[in-house]
Amino acid sequence: MYEGILTLLVSSILALILFVLTLWYQNRSKAREKVIETEIIQTELISPEISGLIPVYTNIKRSRVSISSGYKYIINAKNIGLGEIEKPEFDISFDTNANIHKVKVDSKYLTPDKIELPSGIQRPNYCRVIPQYMNKGHTLTIAVTTINNEIKNCNIDVRGAGILHRKKTFNPTWIVVAIIFFITLIALLNRFLVI
Repeated sequence: MYEGILTLLVSSILALILFVLTLWYQNRSKAREKVIETEIIQTELISPEISGLIPVYTNIKRSRVSISSGYKYIINAKNIGLGEIEKPEFDISFDTNANIHKVKVDSKYLTPDKIELPSGIQRPNYCRVIPQYMNKGHTLTIAVTTINNEIKNCNIDVRGAGILHRKKTFNPTWIVVAIIFFITLIALLNRFLVI
C-alpha cells in the first residue's frame, strides 16, 4: 500500500517538474526584448456585387479596373517581447497581379496620427505600415482589401533593428503535458485502488 502512495507521489512530482520546465522554456523563448507575432485572423472573399468595373485608387494612379476576385485580409500583430519596439515596419505583399484597394489600421493603443502609411511606394500589390511604437502586449490590426488576386496568400514581413518576427502557430505543449499528467494520475490511482 505504501508503495502505491510513494509511486503516486513520485509521479505527481515528476509531472509537476515537467510542467514547470515547460513554463520556463516558453518564457525563456519569449525573453528576447523585441518579438512581434503576426497572424492572419480572417480572409474572406468579397461579395460578388462589387464585381465589374469600379474606380480603384492604387498607390500609383487612379484607374478603372475589371475585378475578377477580391479578398479582405485582417492581420493581427502583437508585441510579445519584453520591451517597447520603435517604428517596426510591417511589409505586406500579394501576388504580382493583385491590387491593394484599401488599407485600414486600428489600434486601441495608438491614435491614427501615430501610424504611418507611406504613399510613395510604386507597387500596387504592396503596402507598408509603420506605427511609431508598440509597447509590450500592444496589438495592431491591419485590414487590407485586394482585388484580382491569382493566389490567396498574403506575405507579411516585419523589419526593424533587433526585431524577431514570427507567425503565430498553435502550441500544443500545455495540452500534451496535461494529458500526460492525467494519464499518469489515473493509472496510478487505478493501481493504488486495486491494491
